[in-house]
Amino acid sequence: MLEELLSKEVRNEISECLADEAMYSVVWERLDAVNGRTEVTDQTYLDDLLQIPPLKSQDAASLKTFANRLHGAVVTLSQSRYAHELHSRTTLMAMEAKLTTYLKEKWSEKRKRTGAKLNVLDLDDWITVKSMS
Repeated sequence: MLEELLSKEVRNEISECLADEAMYSVVWERLDAVNGRTEVTDQTYLDDLLQIPPLKSQDAASLKTFANRLHGAVVTLSQSRYAHELHSRTTLMAMEAKLTTYLKEKWSEKRKRTGAKLNVLDLDDWITVKSMS
């Protein structure tokens, strides 16, 4: 997922780190060292999350694509100065709005069952599991 979003030059610079999501923090450090301006990069990560297209269908391929994009955005955003947005009710509502009606209903049921205040990290985990079943 991350690799698809990078320019050829950046991919060449960090290629050995792209195969493992655990290495994304190394990627972040390298990009920051080379490019600086972390506030711009951090805002881009938040924009990437919020600009994920709505899920129009819940067929397996569409759900997997949505789950991958969501997870990629969550992982990178979690390592930025905007990580607090992953706990924001407003951000969660924006991401919930991208779900199909059926998935919104199922997510709402989960929220009621859980009784806890859920966030985008929880939605990411839930969508990932749904995309695998």
